[in-house]
Amino acid sequence: MDLWRQAGLDPDNLPETWSEFIAAMKQIQQAGITPIEGSLAEPWTTQAPFASLAGTLVPISEYSKLSGGTATFADLWGPVAEKEVEFYQYTQDNPGVTYQQATQDFANGKAAILPLGTYVVPQVRMVNPDINVKFAQLPATDDPDEQVLTAGDDTVLTISATTKHPKESRMFVEFLMDEDRLKEYAESQFCFTPFKDTYAGDEALQNILHFYKEGRIADFADHYIPSSMTMAGSLQSLLTTGNVEAFTNSMQTQWDQIQARTVQ
Repeated sequence: MDLWRQAGLDPDNLPETWSEFIAAMKQIQQAGITPIEGSLAEPWTTQAPFASLAGTLVPISEYSKLSGGTATFADLWGPVAEKEVEFYQYTQDNPGVTYQQATQDFANGKAAILPLGTYVVPQVRMVNPDINVKFAQLPATDDPDEQVLTAGDDTVLTISATTKHPKESRMFVEFLMDEDRLKEYAESQFCFTPFKDTYAGDEALQNILHFYKEGRIADFADHYIPSSMTMAGSLQSLLTTGNVEAFTNSMQTQWDQIQARTVQ
């Protein structure tokens, strides 16, 4: 937040549209500050902003068209990939660093944005406990009302159907699901509780809480494709070359190969 103010921007009134976001990136860059800390050395990190953009740009219903053969990856993910490429134009000169290095660089004030999920904040604060940080939703269109927050379950509790200790297992789950335990977990892991009237584990999450209350939540894009598809590696190639067509063709080829050997 300090770097945003240094660039003449108000971190309490963050961009709500894609155009506003890009304008902010240019203003931060013009102030001599690196807007975004990239970590392309670890391909999985490229999926975070992609999933955020896709959550708004690609409705869940579109994935059924992909399965039915009435839509392609170029249709669904082409526009997302184009914005992903533009997004990464505002990283440091050498974005090919590791997740750990990117976390340290961001914590030490070398960039204004670290494009990852809430899970990264505890890591950042281990490096710099006094960092003035806020979490925000990445806008994907120029209509604020269209924006959707991408979010997923961090932890799921289960009990084995064949357990010899069902009573004790139930007691343990009930202990973990106690309101005080959940709030303690949310505060330590910088996340939300599963309550209908959810609790944000840190003040920096308050500005996205309304997405939960309004039900404007989307699942991660990679959850709609087979895990055997090399999405992260394809995204790494996309951001290295800027070739959107090659990216969507790669995803389509992998998809078609899996469908060809799948019995339905």
